[in-house]
Amino acid sequence: MDPYEARNLARIRWGMAETIASNTENVLVPVALCNILNRAIQARCRVADWFEARAVEEDGDSNKHHHELITVLKYAFRLLRRSISSGP
Repeated sequence: MDPYEARNLARIRWGMAETIASNTENVLVPVALCNILNRAIQARCRVADWFEARAVEEDGDSNKHHHELITVLKYAFRLLRRSISSGP
């Protein structure tokens, strides 16, 4: 996926999270989905840290895009956390 596509996909995910969180009908987000999102954030952070620690400059923009997506995922997680259901 090229960086442009990744940024657009991240914006779509951001918008989806905002839509769910702002819904007045109290849409509940499954706990499993939030767990998956949290694991994805942790995994992306580990990968970005690994690249930074090794000063891999072959594709410096790639790590920048990792950080941008991590920011979006963390924002989405914060928004969705308020709507987590008590069940699976």
